[in-house]
Amino acid sequence: MRIGTLPPALQQHLQSIRQITDVSGLSSAQTYQMSGSEILYLKVDGVEPAGGLKPEAQALAWLRPFLPVPEVIFYDRIGDVDYLLVRASPGLPASDEVWKRDPEQLATALGKILRRLHNLNPLTCPFDQRTPTKLRDAAKRVRLGLVDTNDFDEGNHGKTPLEIIDYLTTNQPEPELVVTHGDFCPDNVLLNNWKLSGFIDVGKLGVGDRYQDIALMLRELTNEFGTSTYNDTFLAAYGLTMTTPEKVSYFQLLDELF
Repeated sequence: MRIGTLPPALQQHLQSIRQITDVSGLSSAQTYQMSGSEILYLKVDGVEPAGGLKPEAQALAWLRPFLPVPEVIFYDRIGDVDYLLVRASPGLPASDEVWKRDPEQLATALGKILRRLHNLNPLTCPFDQRTPTKLRDAAKRVRLGLVDTNDFDEGNHGKTPLEIIDYLTTNQPEPELVVTHGDFCPDNVLLNNWKLSGFIDVGKLGVGDRYQDIALMLRELTNEFGTSTYNDTFLAAYGLTMTTPEKVSYFQLLDELF
């Protein structure tokens, strides 16, 4: 990435940048850490097939008055490419080793953080991530051949994306609507002194079933620590004394398509 190749309006925000590091993850977006007088993050993504970065830019702007998220400095769609520049938030991802040394405290912190998000009034949230909407997005990914079956959890090996989408469409659970993150995993939660310092990767944020977030974090905690011991700690901190196992399984299966 060279600053001179970027849109002129974006370059104006990058005059102090001295170092650029590619920190792209598993999403379709290219992500760069840009260091100078401060640390910024630039995401670059095509509008198709994933839909671009406009949902993330809008979600960051909406959520910022309520909970900590990175500040949007610049967003624009130029042709079929989206550019999103944000100011770095303090803290480290909840997946960092510094937090994983104390699984009990980490699970507690994550449960309390998710409760803060889910306590927001869904009637004020303009973004739709209800189950039918997510199923439409998943079905599009299946049609376009974007689902990586090699990344399926062991229990889903042998299933085809079409079989999964058919099952999920037929067996939609009764919704429990809240404001959901949409990809509530340790990588997407920044902590500072065990407190929330920022939600990131909020492109799937919107009104949806609470189990969309709960199911993913239960899976992540189990996979990370090799035991479900800390799931109860997470749920207790969240304030849920009983879960619906069928809904946990449903939303973990849905996530296979993303």
